[in-house]
Amino acid sequence: MKNKKNKSPVFIGLLFLTLITAASVSTAKSNERIVLIPQPKSNETTPQLISALQKWDKGQFKIAQECKEMAIDYNPTLNKMKANEFYKLSYSVLINNDDLYSLIVKTDRYCGGAYPSIDENAIVFNKKNGSRIDPVDLYNITQKTKHGYTLKPAIQSLIRSALLRELDKDSIENRCKTVINQDEFDYLEPNTVGLGKKGLHIMYSGPHVVQACYKTIILPYLQVSHFLNLAKAKKLNWKTF
Repeated sequence: MKNKKNKSPVFIGLLFLTLITAASVSTAKSNERIVLIPQPKSNETTPQLISALQKWDKGQFKIAQECKEMAIDYNPTLNKMKANEFYKLSYSVLINNDDLYSLIVKTDRYCGGAYPSIDENAIVFNKKNGSRIDPVDLYNITQKTKHGYTLKPAIQSLIRSALLRELDKDSIENRCKTVINQDEFDYLEPNTVGLGKKGLHIMYSGPHVVQACYKTIILPYLQVSHFLNLAKAKKLNWKTF
């Protein structure tokens, strides 16, 4: 018989963390489970990343419970609904390499009031230490003004042009062209820039009443290469695809 090789400490550690994750999922099932963030395969992850993803799930579950409480306070007849009916999540993975884990999360929530809210945000994790990475720190696309940080004029122009091209594809009403042409694109909400394989994912939504005129657009890395912070890119081992 062949001798069985001993499992490495890293493998055992990952297996242990995976079991913990499974246990937390089981607990969540009995407690109005929300959609959990996708976990990379065991050979594509690290203990630090697994811990960071578990922390993310716990934070989202807490928000879902708070959302449910606010909705029921607004409308008590909703008290039989579960938290995951007020706070719906869906994820898509943009990048999963040796260094980074980049995703988009879409949130469809109703926490009371007249209308639900639909948001799209970016999440980027450093696999080595589990920390979050802000693509705006990697690409210097903002500038400091007396009113705070705003998008640089060149980025505003790129976003406007990309959105207008999307309108032409979808044949949306001319009023959206007017809205986009008049938009100054000076402010970007936190966590609305993602790292994808082809470029920066910009999730600019515009004012609430005209959000139908906007969608996520991709700025190719070639277009934004001169905004790249080379020192931070080297530290993260960041290379465009």
